[in-house]
Amino acid sequence: MELLDINLLTIPPSRQRTEFPPDDMDELSMSILAKGLMHPPVVRNDGVTLVAGERRFRSIQAIYAVGLTFNCDGKPVPLGFLPVNRLSTLSPLEVREAELEENTIRLDLSWQDRAKAIADLHELRKDQAKEKGETHSLTKTAQEVRGSHVTVNVQSTHEALLLQAHLANPEVAKAKSQKEAVKIVRKIKEAEHRAVLASAFDMQTTEHTLIQGDMTQYLPTLAAESIDCILTDPPYGVNADKFGDMADQGHNYADTWENALRLYRVLATEGYRVAKPEAHLYTFCDITHFDELALTFTLAGWEVWPKPLIWAKGNGMLPRPEHGPRYSYETIIFASKGGKRVLKVDNDVISLSRDATLLHGAQKPVALYTNLLARSVLPGSVLLDPFAGSGPIIPAADEMRCTCTAIEALAENFAICVARIAQGETDSFEFPL
Repeated sequence: MELLDINLLTIPPSRQRTEFPPDDMDELSMSILAKGLMHPPVVRNDGVTLVAGERRFRSIQAIYAVGLTFNCDGKPVPLGFLPVNRLSTLSPLEVREAELEENTIRLDLSWQDRAKAIADLHELRKDQAKEKGETHSLTKTAQEVRGSHVTVNVQSTHEALLLQAHLANPEVAKAKSQKEAVKIVRKIKEAEHRAVLASAFDMQTTEHTLIQGDMTQYLPTLAAESIDCILTDPPYGVNADKFGDMADQGHNYADTWENALRLYRVLATEGYRVAKPEAHLYTFCDITHFDELALTFTLAGWEVWPKPLIWAKGNGMLPRPEHGPRYSYETIIFASKGGKRVLKVDNDVISLSRDATLLHGAQKPVALYTNLLARSVLPGSVLLDPFAGSGPIIPAADEMRCTCTAIEALAENFAICVARIAQGETDSFEFPL
C-alpha cells in the first residue's frame, strides 16, 4: 500500500461507473470512519491512474471535507492522502477484485454481462474468504452489489448466479431481460424436475391410466363402448406454435390446420366407437373451425349441439394491439351419443380465469373441466382425454370421483400429467428456483 496525495489521483474519462447515490456514499463514508478502509483503491503501475475504487475515493473526499480522518490497515491515514495499491503489487485474487469491482454496479451492462459479473464477484469473495479460513454468503454478495442500506434482494442476486450457470443454453442467452431469462430457466428446471418424478413414479399406484404416445395409435386399442365421457383439448390448427411474443407460454407442438383436422377426425370416429351407448363428448376448438368440425362429428354419428359452449377466460392473447381486441374466450363442441341427457342444466358461457401459472401453452384450469364434467357424469364414470396436455383431466376426475384414461404424445407434457399425480396437485403448480 502507498499513500498518494489525493489531489494527484487521475480518473480516466471512460470510467464504467456513472452514478453515485448519496445514501450509498454516506453509508460508505460512515463505514470507513467506523471500521477503517478495508480495501484501498487500485491504480495503474504509474501510481496515479485509477483502476478501481472510485466510490471509496469519493467517500474519502467527503470525510476530508469535514476535517475528519480514518484508519487503513489499523494505521491512521494523514489528512489529504489516499491509500492505494498498484496493480503490480496485487495477488491474483486481488487482481480479479480490481477487474470486477465496478462491473457489478454498471448501468450500461446487458443482463447477461451483469449476471456474469455478479457470479464472478461471488466466486471471488468465496475464494478470498476461503483463503482466510472464513465463509462467504450470498447475502454478503447481495449487500455488496445492492448496498446494505436497503432491503437486500438476495433473490435477484441468486437469479444472477443461476442465469450465469445457464447462459450456454441458447434459449436463455437470447432472452430480452433477466426476468424473461429466469422464466425460461424456471421452465427448464420444472421440466427436469417433472421428468425425474415421471421416471420414478409407479403407475400401479394410481387408478387412472396414463399413456404416452400418439392418440391415433392408442385410441383404436381401447375397448368399444367403454367410455362415459370424452373431455379433451386437441391442437386448434391456428399456428399457435408461431404466436411468439403474443402468447404467455409457447406451444410445443405443430399446430397446422391439416394436422389438427386429421386428429379431430380420429377423435370423432374412434371416440364414437369407444363411447358407451349413451355418452357425452366435449372438445375444445377454435371458433373459426366450429362449423366444419361440427359436421365432422355429426358424420361420425354424434349429435352435435348447434352452438358452441364458450369459456370466457378474462385476460387473453392480444394478437394485434393497435388494430383489434384481445382474444378472451375459447369455444367448446358439445356432443352426445344415444340421446344421453345432461345431469345438470347450466349456462353455455363459463366464466373462469386462466391458471396463474402456465406449464403448457394451451393449459386449461381444472375448475373448467369439473364444470363440464358435472353436467354429464356421476361418481364411478370412466373418462377419456386423448390430448391430455398438462393433465387437468386427472385432478378433475379425482374431484368427480371418476377414473380417466389420459393420452399425451409429448414427453414433457406427459411428465406434467405424472407430476400432478405424484405431487397430489389439484391445480396448477410451480417448481421454485
